[in-house]
Amino acid sequence: MLSPWWWKNKGENTNRKNRGGVEMRYIPFVVIIVGLGIFAGMEKGRAGRLEKRIEALEKENENLLGLLEEYRKKTPEKPEVEKEEIMEEELREFLGEFQVEKEEEEITITVPGKRLFPPGSVEISSEGKKILKKLGMIIKEMDVDIVVEGHTDNSPITGSLKKKFPTNWELSAQRAVNVVKFLISEAGVPPQRLCVAAYAEYRPIASNRTAEGRAKNRRIVIRLIPRK
Repeated sequence: MLSPWWWKNKGENTNRKNRGGVEMRYIPFVVIIVGLGIFAGMEKGRAGRLEKRIEALEKENENLLGLLEEYRKKTPEKPEVEKEEIMEEELREFLGEFQVEKEEEEITITVPGKRLFPPGSVEISSEGKKILKKLGMIIKEMDVDIVVEGHTDNSPITGSLKKKFPTNWELSAQRAVNVVKFLISEAGVPPQRLCVAAYAEYRPIASNRTAEGRAKNRRIVIRLIPRK
């Protein structure tokens, strides 16, 4: 028969074991909770640093965009400028034998009348058509308005031509009109960019006393004026 002391000690041992088991079961949960707390704190710190970094990058990006926009405003549109320069160079090469002048942004092309029209005629010659076709293909790509001027010498109109063109006013006007019509129909120049001016013999560039001077005065002048 076991003594009461054994039963008492047995109960105490059993209670200790039970308490120990409970304590051991709770320890891992405590460790997990503490670990999660530390991890959460670390993640929160990282998130805070990441958020600050993102804010700094966004601010830096805004500054860069501002600088880029300022640079764009100060920098001319090089492609357009280069395009106009290329067109002008092509024009000069093609019209090397003709007079080409540039004053500020306006380009003036002077073509002798004999290169465009047969003597005493307003109809464009075969040579004239080739010249105007090439010229039109170049200038239609330029951002310009085009004024076509007709000029004559001071010789009075005679013969059958006088019935159609009583004075040099009508002759110079009709030649300029025919050039404009050709540029529209054969070279595709937009008509809204073209206009006609006629000066008859009243804007000479040489003396009308000599045949050479009169030949210089019979001319078509084409002015290329930049559009605004």
